[in-house]
Amino acid sequence: MLNDKELRTQQSIIAIQRRLLKHAPRGYLRIQLRASCGWATDAEFQQILDAIVAGGIAVRVTGHRGAELYRSAVEVTR
Repeated sequence: MLNDKELRTQQSIIAIQRRLLKHAPRGYLRIQLRASCGWATDAEFQQILDAIVAGGIAVRVTGHRGAELYRSAVEVTR
């Protein structure tokens, strides 16, 4: 059974995945995804981002002026 922190982490991953699938053409900046994880510390948020990349949910790309963007892996493979 999941504890409270693990449950919130899983809910955040699902929320980010949903956001990426809805508006994926350009992707989201890191700061835009942070709103989905307001409860998490910076280290926990980075772990969540690493998990969505490792899980194949999203890809991390470098955007304009070196910004960190996350795009849906579904959209990237099309």
